[in-house]
Amino acid sequence: MNPRTLASVFYLLFLVAASYGFEPNADVKSYAFSELNGGKIALYDAANELKIIDAANLRPSAQRTLAADEITSLAFDAGELYAGLSSGIIVKFSKDLNSREIALDVSSLGLDTRITHLSVTGGKIYAVAGENIFLVYDPSAKKLSAARLSGVYRVATCKIINGAAVITGWDRSVFRLNLTSMEVKNQGKLGAVALSAAQTGQDMLLGLASGEIASVKFKDEENLAPSERIDPKTAQIGAVNSLNKKPLNAAKGKASQDGFKANAADKTDVNLSQNAVLPQVCSDKLGANLTDKTAKNEADVNLSRKKTSVNSLDTKPSANTNTREIAPKSLNAKIYEISNLRIKSLLSVRDKIYIGLDNGEIWRANANFTDIERLGKNSDAIISIFNNNEDIITVSINGEIKIYK
Repeated sequence: MNPRTLASVFYLLFLVAASYGFEPNADVKSYAFSELNGGKIALYDAANELKIIDAANLRPSAQRTLAADEITSLAFDAGELYAGLSSGIIVKFSKDLNSREIALDVSSLGLDTRITHLSVTGGKIYAVAGENIFLVYDPSAKKLSAARLSGVYRVATCKIINGAAVITGWDRSVFRLNLTSMEVKNQGKLGAVALSAAQTGQDMLLGLASGEIASVKFKDEENLAPSERIDPKTAQIGAVNSLNKKPLNAAKGKASQDGFKANAADKTDVNLSQNAVLPQVCSDKLGANLTDKTAKNEADVNLSRKKTSVNSLDTKPSANTNTREIAPKSLNAKIYEISNLRIKSLLSVRDKIYIGLDNGEIWRANANFTDIERLGKNSDAIISIFNNNEDIITVSINGEIKIYK
């Protein structure tokens, strides 16, 4: 092969490699990741486009434009994609995104039921509806439980960990919700809003708007301690009946607007049995269907503190992080001063912490944040970090996806 032909081949290979990726076209509104089948990334953007992207080559394997019913949250479970909608409906999509079936409909509960946070694990659906309603739904038992986070005007982060939900609010509050008893406990207030969260061992890491990371410990016994339980025999059946009758037809109507066909099996999902658990009446705002599971305000300790010195670490990570321990009553926390930029995303994997910043940079640190290095930079704020085998996948708010080895 002569040199000119060889150069042409290399040039063609370069063009193929250069186009081998995902091209963003709108800001990301919701996202999810599954490690199955080589890794799948689900993105829903401001153009109402839903895509499933193969992590191996960053090419869409399925996509669909939605005409109505905005997606407000996404979650994978065993490779199945679930979506929480602005209407208060949670649906499960087919692999090709051309059809969906209703998993849960709470649109008739008489409140803002936008599904803002969604997790599906262990055969159960966990979700935040509206500003501060936490839902647990067991499809096999047709059992729906709910609790209201009193005093929180909007939930910021929500993670399921060790039989509990760790929830932070935009008012800087940290809550612990027992998934068995549905008891809500206000653990205290941080010095800044938590914008991101990750589990590390038995602890939680919270990325703060102040550029700090809070490492929070919870006592094991708090996960298991029973509290007020709702007796199914005395639960409000009226709310269950309203779920039986109204949501399915409405949900089918919304589904048809997007060209989806509601699955016949939806009846069994929406038609809750008389043993379904809905908390007792306690609040007119919730249409007398949900209880006000008031958080324990005696633990509402203000955890804000005087800062010593904040390192400006925009582009130069440093191991000289300031650390301060906080232990008010039930909350044990260490605060690490990392940067003067907002920490938009966190990931803990293999004893390493990955930090996504507001300026698009991604850093890697050890568990104690004594060794920090800069891996690279995206073109916009990194809103999520995923682990796919040995690869670290970052998603920016503008839709850009980058893979770091």
